[in-house]
Amino acid sequence: MTTIKGYRDLKLQDIEAISRIKELGAEIEDRINKTTHIVREMRSVAPLTEGEQLRLDEAQPERWIAIARTHFQEGLMALTRAIAQPSNF
Repeated sequence: MTTIKGYRDLKLQDIEAISRIKELGAEIEDRINKTTHIVREMRSVAPLTEGEQLRLDEAQPERWIAIARTHFQEGLMALTRAIAQPSNF
């Protein structure tokens, strides 16, 4: 068995659990990409009314998408680390 320095030997069920987390990550990434596309389409509609432009500017959807991406990445990594239980930082 090949081991990774700083990690315990993972059982098959651990590896399967991490694989499911990775699959979930791919699904979440797909949803984030689709949401990004929707927001880009909103901004590309010509011409936007002044109210629509103001709403988009104030709502900052791109910022919130970036925050969601970061938080999901952090959450999925935390789940993975909970299973793998590395001994290093």
